[in-house]
Amino acid sequence: MNPVATLAVICARPDGLVLPLECAAQQDLQEPWELLVVNWGFGEQNELLNALWKKLRPDVPLRHVPLLPPHPARGRYYSWDMGISFNTAWANATGDIFVMIEDFWGFQASWLRSHVESVRQYPNDWIMGKIHTMPL
Repeated sequence: MNPVATLAVICARPDGLVLPLECAAQQDLQEPWELLVVNWGFGEQNELLNALWKKLRPDVPLRHVPLLPPHPARGRYYSWDMGISFNTAWANATGDIFVMIEDFWGFQASWLRSHVESVRQYPNDWIMGKIHTMPL
């Protein structure tokens, strides 16, 4: 059986998972969901992340999907590269409802549940939720 929702975090920075993972660990959705981290495959960091996530949320599976590194001439992702990231997340999600966020946003504990409830109530609509930017 598929999870009700996939929460995908798109991460283009090795330190970019701190804020969204803190927020993901606090989600109050009481139905099965999964966390999908789409990043460049930061190796050892992913292993540490797996261990931490199992302590924080042993009830929620975590999967990593690697991205190809950005083109060397550019040195970082641009908007068209982020489109590739979004499509990669979408293609690898197993949840019935797909919710995605980038690595520099924070969100409330009710965020994922609110998305699930909204999609169920308005299945033909595009749903967006309130997010908080990372402090500068």
